[in-house]
Amino acid sequence: MFDSVTLKFNGETYRIEPDKVMRAIAIVEDIVTLDELVKFHERGTAPMAKLAMAYAALIRYAGGACTDNEAYEAMFKEGNQSSVSASIGTLLAMMIPKTIDATAAAPVSGNAPTSDKRSFRKRTKRLSD
Repeated sequence: MFDSVTLKFNGETYRIEPDKVMRAIAIVEDIVTLDELVKFHERGTAPMAKLAMAYAALIRYAGGACTDNEAYEAMFKEGNQSSVSASIGTLLAMMIPKTIDATAAAPVSGNAPTSDKRSFRKRTKRLSD
């Protein structure tokens, strides 16, 4: 379902194997959700601290040594806007299964609509009746 993920940090390359990607996604979603990442990607900007924390968590999960502060500092060294865009792209590419058309994938935000637009909540009798 997933391809391996390759991450680069401070001249080192780290790899997350396909069977470990789901856990990596869960780690990222503890920091920033897929829906938030899509919105950041659409806007072309994101909270850099959140991105740095997510990227650092992935580096640690892949076996590297990286603090949130180091990842944050590296984003400034590499050129703010291109680094932010690359980080968002890496996270999005990892989180969408390869079997899904990424252009058609739309994360669910809020309540998913029902087929007939009605609520599933149980109807209750009003007290005034």
